[in-house]
Amino acid sequence: YAHIRQRCIFQLVIPEPLGWYMENILPSLSDDQLKSAFIHLSPFIMHAFRNDGKFDENCENNDEFLGSHPPTEDVMRRRQASRLAQIASSKCIGGTSAAMIEDDDCHRKSPFESLIIQHNVLCTDLSSLEHSCVPNCTVIGRSFDHCDRAGENKQQKKENKDKQSWNKAVYAELVALRDVSPGDKLTISRIGNLEEDFTARSKELKKIFGNDYKCNCPRCQFERLKDRSLMQITYDKTTIDHIGNDTTFLHNGEAQSNDISNKKHHSSFIWDDLKSIAELAMQHARYSDAADIYSTLIRCRPNDGDILHAHAASFLGRNKFRHAQRLWDEAYHLCPDHDGIALQRRKRDAYRTLQEHAEEEFNDEKDYKANTLVSQKCAGKGDHGNVGNIEEDDSLPGFFSYLNSTCFVTKPSQALLTPKECKQVIDWTEKEAQNRPGKGWTTDRHYDVPTTDLPVHEIPSLLPFFNDLLRCRLRPLLAKQFGEDVVGKEGRNVEVHDAFVVKYDAKGGQHHLPLHRDESTHSFTIALNDIGEYMGGGTYITKLGRSVRAELGGVVSFRGDQLLHGGDPIVQGVRYIIAAFCYIGEERSTSKREHFSLHSTKNSVSKRLKQCEKFHL
Repeated sequence: YAHIRQRCIFQLVIPEPLGWYMENILPSLSDDQLKSAFIHLSPFIMHAFRNDGKFDENCENNDEFLGSHPPTEDVMRRRQASRLAQIASSKCIGGTSAAMIEDDDCHRKSPFESLIIQHNVLCTDLSSLEHSCVPNCTVIGRSFDHCDRAGENKQQKKENKDKQSWNKAVYAELVALRDVSPGDKLTISRIGNLEEDFTARSKELKKIFGNDYKCNCPRCQFERLKDRSLMQITYDKTTIDHIGNDTTFLHNGEAQSNDISNKKHHSSFIWDDLKSIAELAMQHARYSDAADIYSTLIRCRPNDGDILHAHAASFLGRNKFRHAQRLWDEAYHLCPDHDGIALQRRKRDAYRTLQEHAEEEFNDEKDYKANTLVSQKCAGKGDHGNVGNIEEDDSLPGFFSYLNSTCFVTKPSQALLTPKECKQVIDWTEKEAQNRPGKGWTTDRHYDVPTTDLPVHEIPSLLPFFNDLLRCRLRPLLAKQFGEDVVGKEGRNVEVHDAFVVKYDAKGGQHHLPLHRDESTHSFTIALNDIGEYMGGGTYITKLGRSVRAELGGVVSFRGDQLLHGGDPIVQGVRYIIAAFCYIGEERSTSKREHFSLHSTKNSVSKRLKQCEKFHL
């Protein structure tokens, strides 16, 4: 029995029909159909929104302004439908979005728990799968007739889908979590939460396999390793039992060839396993752990584009924007053809991050303004169409403050952009979309929360205008809102990581965004068309329990990494905004340039190229 329990009995989470209905059917219902459906779903709605509107009473409330654009009943219903769909989807796939949304009152029983049922199933077909804390597969449970089952032809699948009938049969699907090569051992996790540390995972595994069980997966071996000064990394998956030509050592943190004289016991790791451990750490937001592993891998393969790119991203995850940019800049000299690295280089050149490459220090106001103006001329050729150049303006718009100064909305009739400028931005963007054969508006740039957008750095007419806008108006406004002690004098420490024009369309296009937090420290949106051109929309912030929406040319700015928010549904018309994800760059020295310069970059690159030649990589 013990063997069967350990090897053949699995816990499967099976989604119930109601969860599938909320995720797939509810968002597509008409307004009248939603009215009828919500009569039966009221407990779910109440629970889903139970924490919305809970915020510090000491902050500025400004109810008068917030209430000036109250949502209509159909906007409210669409908001509720999208929220139920998001939670149901996360519950059914075992994701973290539901936990993110339901982060309070954990002791209260959630009606959403009824959307899934846990089954202990006996499945001998899976008995050969080993446990791993960094698995390459997962087992997903299914219980309905119209799921895609092995052996069904297209006609059978269509008939089952048309029936939309359910039964109590349980099906187990083995799904790959990453690319699996022929000959690779298939592994799964037998514990539910892989985000736990080594000690917590070990306790859970002993409950399944007994007190004598010791997990020897690559992740546990790596985390058990006390002294990482000497490691053996093998690139060939077929063997790690001998020291061959495909093996690199790390001795005291430095890469060594395989002929080193010190042949004491080494801890052996396969390259791809370490890479997978680092990727899992990135998924769990353990960025420091990921950075350590990537640094180890880089010392062995200094010109691996994927590792160099991920290493830089691990510093961005810790909000070390300028450090990440320097790493991407260094990586570009080694791997200029790597898609991810090349994209970061294009964005850096477009938004002039790192303050004009090596020219980072400005001794006075004149140097700052002169160098920034030159950067705009370099970033995009041409003029600003018929809107003219943006000049510095001391009269910044007033704004309302919310949530202890973590969210701001410019006051009505005090816009940052004129109506003429807003129209020009829309015209530039639509023209660019039309001139992109077979592409048009992009829908796949943001994996977790996709938007229908075009990046500013790919719109040549808009880019110089945006950079001028950032220098003359946006940075000073952000400094006034968040404080110069946070964003630097006149907001100079605000660095743009990504900027894009978003299009919300009530008819057939994207009409809302699910709840999320941004990849930024500070985010802002600029309204590009009049409120009368659409119905609904705005940035819905859960702590406020309302949607904040600036008028034409106005700005909503907030802590994107702190505030849970989403794009409120629009139910009529088309809405355009500029959205941007920003980071606060680390402080520079005022007495001398930072160590990073074009000269130091070349030296670092030369050193890595020598390492490549040494190991013939």
